[in-house]
Amino acid sequence: MTVESPSWVQLKRTSLGIGVLGIGEILAVQFLIFGLGRQLYSWTGLPSPDQFIFVEDLATVDFMGAVPYELATLGLTFGLALLTAVLVGIIRGRRSRLSYGLQVRSQGFLRLTGIGILAGSFIWLLPNSLKLVDHYLLDIGPGTGFWVLQEQVPWGLGYWLDMAIASFVLIPLAEEFLVRGYVMGRLNESFRPGESILIVAFIFAFGHGQYLRADALSIGSLISICINSTLLGYLVFRTGSLWPAIVAHALVNLPATYPWKLGLLGIFLTLLIVHGRQVSRFARETTAFVRAHTRPGVLLIALPLPAWLILAHSEKIPYPEVIDGVCIALGLASLLVRSAWRTGTSRGIL
Repeated sequence: MTVESPSWVQLKRTSLGIGVLGIGEILAVQFLIFGLGRQLYSWTGLPSPDQFIFVEDLATVDFMGAVPYELATLGLTFGLALLTAVLVGIIRGRRSRLSYGLQVRSQGFLRLTGIGILAGSFIWLLPNSLKLVDHYLLDIGPGTGFWVLQEQVPWGLGYWLDMAIASFVLIPLAEEFLVRGYVMGRLNESFRPGESILIVAFIFAFGHGQYLRADALSIGSLISICINSTLLGYLVFRTGSLWPAIVAHALVNLPATYPWKLGLLGIFLTLLIVHGRQVSRFARETTAFVRAHTRPGVLLIALPLPAWLILAHSEKIPYPEVIDGVCIALGLASLLVRSAWRTGTSRGIL
């Protein structure tokens, strides 16, 4: 790959109409191709990993048995979506690894890792504080089925292998490349940086369908994902690299029992107090950056399409096939327009 690609911020943007085409493209790749992968997996006749985990007799929960099928499911869903994202990117001129944020050398691997750990400590607090409040102080929601299961089964080797695949190793790598590498980069062709960050935060949060429920814990979880995704999006713009976001994402997804969560709460609060100046500056910079590079009216135009798709596929509204067809048509049309990634420079703004 070449090393010439536009900066995430300095990219010369195209029109809002082209941006709407881009939204259709990313929804087709992120949701419809992902769904196609699920359908292909069902056609193989292989068992679902859930069949080994969500069983009536908790004594028969078999995380180790679920591991190969977690890998197979991940390969057909994320693998197909990531492959499509790369192929679409090639068509649109994103032939450089830098256009996806796949760089670390410009600022140093250790420095970017440290930034990711500090950011992860910050974004860990909100969702896990909600879980601690629900567990120890006040019932604010039923939680997800998997949260309940975790409290009832031992965490052996099989559990950690399964979670490494489905939570804190492979998932952060795949999701960050797909969401803040491909999707946010595609949106940045037509939308201002703040708009791209917020659209991605909305799509990423509401793509977590397990939280689309009317209880305080679920609503709070959605809000925390939106906030955290906004912070991670700015982090990618700030550094020009996905690596800090991957590290932070992995840290947030790392499983911990509730006593361990209390311990981590103390550790992370201490870490943030020690680095309070940097954390405070990062939070202020994120807010100022997003506000300066966002037009509220544009969000009103950009968000209905992903909202319609997500609600349709969550069975909240009927006729998902209609929105599927709209997204596919927009996505195909977007491949015919010239990409803004063909000009510019390649650097983050750290």
